[in-house]
Amino acid sequence: MSFDPATAERLAPHFANEPGAEESRLFGGFGYTINGHMCAGVHRNSVMIRVGEPQAQSIIGAPGVRAMDLTGRVMKAWATLEGEAIQSPERLAAYIEMAKAFVRQLPPK
Repeated sequence: MSFDPATAERLAPHFANEPGAEESRLFGGFGYTINGHMCAGVHRNSVMIRVGEPQAQSIIGAPGVRAMDLTGRVMKAWATLEGEAIQSPERLAAYIEMAKAFVRQLPPK
């Protein structure tokens, strides 16, 4: 599976100055880890974010936000951003910050 390079480029500024952030191949796409933990990625033209189960449940259903399901099994701590959720730079930034805040809480690998 591939990822949309233009969507991947939209993530780069959000991780450029993040301590411990590294580019990585995730789920057959492209993404970022922080301190060894998956944080956000691009699969085709969607953005996947790791926000923890309670936070994911609170945002799923917002415009452009759905449960992450790449294999037929929902990943409860993740959400998929599409359309409206990634078209607005402000909304995308807010969701990426939510993911970074969650992953920063995890002990480094």
